[in-house]
Amino acid sequence: MKELKCFISVIFFLAVSLMSFGQVASPELKCLSINAAGDVIVTWIPASDPSGVFVEYRVYADNGGGFIQVGTESVLGVNSFNHLGANANVNSIEYVVTSFSTTESVSQDTLLTIFLSVNNPGDGTALLNWNRMSTPALMTANSWYMIYQEYPLNVWTLIDSTQHGVESYRDTITICSETINYRIELADNSGCNSVSNIDGDILQDLMPPDAPVIDWVTVDTATGNAIINWTESNAIDASGYIILEFISGGWIIIDTVYGYTNTNYANTNSFVDFQSENYGVAAFDSCSNTSPMGVPQNSIYASTSLDVCEKEVTITWNAYQNWNTGVLRYEVYASDGGAYSLISSLGSSETSYVHSGVLANTLYCYIIRAVNVGETSSSISNKVCRFVNQPPSPQFAYLQTATVVSEDEIEVRFHPDVSAIVNSYALERTDNLANPFDVVSVSTGGGDPIVFADYDVTTDNQSYYYQVVLEDSCGRSSLISNVGKSMLLTVNENKTTLVNLLQWTKYENWDGSIMEYRIYRSVNGVYAAVPIATVPSNQSFYQDNIEALVTSKISGEFCYYIEAVENSNNYGIAETSLSNRSCVNHVPIVYVPNGLFLGGINNTWKPVVSLIDFSSYDLKVVGRRGHIIFSSSDANQEWDGKYNGEYVPIDVYVYQLTFVDAEGQFYEFSGHITVVR
Repeated sequence: MKELKCFISVIFFLAVSLMSFGQVASPELKCLSINAAGDVIVTWIPASDPSGVFVEYRVYADNGGGFIQVGTESVLGVNSFNHLGANANVNSIEYVVTSFSTTESVSQDTLLTIFLSVNNPGDGTALLNWNRMSTPALMTANSWYMIYQEYPLNVWTLIDSTQHGVESYRDTITICSETINYRIELADNSGCNSVSNIDGDILQDLMPPDAPVIDWVTVDTATGNAIINWTESNAIDASGYIILEFISGGWIIIDTVYGYTNTNYANTNSFVDFQSENYGVAAFDSCSNTSPMGVPQNSIYASTSLDVCEKEVTITWNAYQNWNTGVLRYEVYASDGGAYSLISSLGSSETSYVHSGVLANTLYCYIIRAVNVGETSSSISNKVCRFVNQPPSPQFAYLQTATVVSEDEIEVRFHPDVSAIVNSYALERTDNLANPFDVVSVSTGGGDPIVFADYDVTTDNQSYYYQVVLEDSCGRSSLISNVGKSMLLTVNENKTTLVNLLQWTKYENWDGSIMEYRIYRSVNGVYAAVPIATVPSNQSFYQDNIEALVTSKISGEFCYYIEAVENSNNYGIAETSLSNRSCVNHVPIVYVPNGLFLGGINNTWKPVVSLIDFSSYDLKVVGRRGHIIFSSSDANQEWDGKYNGEYVPIDVYVYQLTFVDAEGQFYEFSGHITVVR
């Protein structure tokens, strides 16, 4: 190319300098095709001559001694030239085509003929080498070389192709001795074809093939077959392979694979689901020469064991052996019914793995994958499956309610999953969620609900939080229920307004919402069967006005409890929870009239005492001389102002009143009564 530039620049320097505006550009050189005689057909895309100044195309060739003109073509539309006697079957020739009009154009495009050289390395192959036509390749040139072989005589067959940039090819000879010719073709998008010279040799099989190298022995997990894959024998005249397996202490031929490029074999009689198997491969050529067996390799056999209590599956396998580069890592893949996923990557010395946290009643399948150093090969083990057969675990744990029974007892009702197998149920309690729970009671179940009683409580002083912890057959906590909180009621009395204020902590953590709170009250120690009031779930207080009760003969003690009522929940349960009982005592209300009008409106006299349930009552009226003129132990009995059947004289008298209430409290009152007419 450099000589061409010098040649044109020297010869046509003056012409180029004086080039007219209408100079015709050089044509685009596209293809060079060599025939059997060594002649070359040069093909180009014709130039454009809008000014009509074209004279001729000039064809130059360089056979090693510099460019010389080898021909001309005076027709503008002609696109080829036949260079007779080019001898392109001896070596590659470089061509350039210019246009001549007023001056000769300078072309920068040159092409080399494809010169093919076929060598016989004596190993049963033909080695083909050729040159590139240009560097870089023409943009319109195909990126693949087509390789043709002549065998038998005058029969040309396309045998393979190589990508541009790979100007060599090794052809395996499949016959023992024969003359075989080759040629190379490279197409151009313009429609022409570049063709090399023809070259060949007498090729024959001279030696046995080299032993194949096994890439991997693996398991087809879909079929349970052992798959052996190997690299093609270095002697590409190999026509097949012998598969051997180590059985009962010796190597046994189990099959034969024909074809040099057939490097994969599936053993349909393998037992890789039950054992590790060793395989070897030997090669043979078209003349029945056989190589020694290559280095054998083995399949990976995996097995599993299950620890039910630890919820662990242990996978073990044998080491993969005899990779040239060794094992880089082992990969553990698992599936619980879906696609396999990588769960661990282990070092080359590891041959076991513990899969933790497996789910009960789930089928897990495992595959081990060995990867070699360099990551060019891998081997898959058999698929091994293990069903995690655990007793059915509870799907729910619901604390129904925590309800107060007495001042030192809270009952907890728990709704279990009766379809599950549970070792025990532990009731735990805390008085503050910031503190840990402590075990109160343990039950082995049997019944729905499971009822717990907590006697170590003081329900009048505080609320308590409860939860139930389930222990499985392995002695571990398997599930924890919701937390339930008992209710604490406090009552404060207002002696002036006769109103009792009730306040309570709300029940917490039902599955269903709270429907309402019902308020119950006891009078004279007896609770009514129906609540005295009902308040909505968002209210936690109530004011009980007892003014209407002061005229009744009732005790001054009023006791209350609250009942929380749940809406029906997801378990079909509508629970209740009772608070503690809380009481207040009102002192008796005593009113004593200070006068008696004999024969008038107020013609009888007696003290009025309310909010008391008497256990004793004593009333006396005393005259001036200290004698008793009226007495009674009946709080309802009135004095009519008479003594011994006669009205007493108008005067001032003294009364004395004593009584003891139902709680044992003693009361004493005294004063004066004025009797008038």
